[in-house]
Formats: sequence, structure tokens, C-alpha cells
Amino acid sequence: MLVALGAAGMCVPCTSVIVARRRAVPSRAVEARQDDSVNDEQLKSLRDEWPAALADAGFDVQQVRLYPFEGEQSDDGNRAYYFTPGQDVHYDVNFPDEKGGQIEDANKHRDRHRLAVWVDSSTPVLGARLRHELEHARQVEAHGNHLFDLNDLVLGVLWVKLEGLKGSGQLYNAIPLEVDANAAAARFAWQRYGEDVVRDLADPASAAGVKDGVLFRSLTPPGPLESLPLRMLAFLYQFADLCQLFAERRRRPFDDLLEEAWPGMARAWAALVAVELGNREAAN
Repeated sequence: MLVALGAAGMCVPCTSVIVARRRAVPSRAVEARQDDSVNDEQLKSLRDEWPAALADAGFDVQQVRLYPFEGEQSDDGNRAYYFTPGQDVHYDVNFPDEKGGQIEDANKHRDRHRLAVWVDSSTPVLGARLRHELEHARQVEAHGNHLFDLNDLVLGVLWVKLEGLKGSGQLYNAIPLEVDANAAAARFAWQRYGEDVVRDLADPASAAGVKDGVLFRSLTPPGPLESLPLRMLAFLYQFADLCQLFAERRRRPFDDLLEEAWPGMARAWAALVAVELGNREAAN
């Protein structure tokens, strides 16, 4: 079902339901063996946009591998999917490699960042989508895989509130990890495709804006990478009551779940609680 791209680099935002040193990169970043599913035009877009997205994210061609699939999205509604280094890749809706060759390649290179992308979209959308996922790779480069353990905890807590309700993707896109990835995509798109194109794609009144507009709706760059874990914690604290409900369902103290996701973060959580209690006592 896919084109096999040579040496190269969580999911593009779903707008409906929550499910979770710069250097130039030469054109050989995409050395493709084409099969019957991804057509020549789509392959050309990948050859053009992938090196540009890699360069913008500051990655070397050897650090990331790319696996493109035909169609607009996976059966799960994802339009791209990021696999952290060390994560096993299996045949499923987010990696529907029926022949198995790409799964073998992805697991052979499990020490690298890996990205699956569905290619049936316009060139600006494809480019922004690639840059979004590469921002997740930058986040992991800065903080390690524990960042996505923390993100999984955030998604679990949000599931308590939403449990698959349509439209819940709007809250998903407010998670700082996704806010930054969308900001990186938007900045890349503004620089590469121009203001008129980006404003049209960001417009919720257009069909493209409804489907992929979140990739283009930012006038500012991503927040500082070093502050991302703290911003994730602050986002989570908005839902402190849901955190307790989630912990009760798991039959474990929430502090333990948080510490497991990000060692040391339970202390920061306790400090937030202490500040809140201190403010209440002062008010009384």
C-alpha cells in the first residue's frame, strides 16, 4: 500500500474525536522505490516537501524515516502518525503495511524517529502535516520518550470527560504538545507557501479549513522546548478533578501515575496543590 522512501524521519490533529542545529538536507533525502499505490504526482510532492520540512525542523536525513500511505487518512482517522524511537511498529490502522516490508524496515530502524503519512492531500497540507509530526520528533529529542508517556496520561484524563464525543478534537489541539506542533506547521507553511494560501487553508469557512485548518492557525512560533513539560503539567492541572476520577478508575493514586509518566513531576504537582491551598487560606 505504500511507497518505500529511503533514509528519512503522534498523529496529525484529528478535529473530531480524541483517540493521543539546523542544516540543509539534500534532495537525496527521498530515495523512493515506487509501487502501484502512491502515484507520481504524490511522490513528487513528497520529494519536494520532505527535505524542506526536515531542514526546517533541523534534522539530518539519517535521523528520521518516512513511510507514506495512499489515501487521505487511516481507518482510525489519522492523517499522519509519529513513532518514537524504540517503539515497535506492528500492522494496524496506523501502519497498514500489508506486505510487511515497511514494518520490517521501521523496526530495523527503531532507534530513529519514524513517521507514517497519508499522502492524498494538497502540497501545502502535506508539507504542513510533515512539519507538524517533525515537531513531535524535536520534542522527543529535547525530552525523551517520557514526554509521550505524559501525553498519554493527559489523553487518559481527557477521556474521562469526553469518552469519544464528536468535536472533542478541539480540546486535543489545546494540549501544549499539539499547540506547538501546529505552530511549527503554520510557521513553515507561511514561509513556504505564502500568506494567501495559508489564510485560505486556515479559514473554517472553507472545506480545507474544516479538515486541516488547525495546521495553519498560528501567527507565532512554538513555545520554548524547555518549558514544554511544565506547560503540559499546567494544562493537566486545569482538570485536577478529572485526574482524581481517572486515578480512581485505575485504582492508583494520581501522584503515582504522574510519577510513572514523568519521574519527578509528582513533586511539581504537589507544589501546585500547595499554592492553591495557600491562596485559599490567605483569602480566609
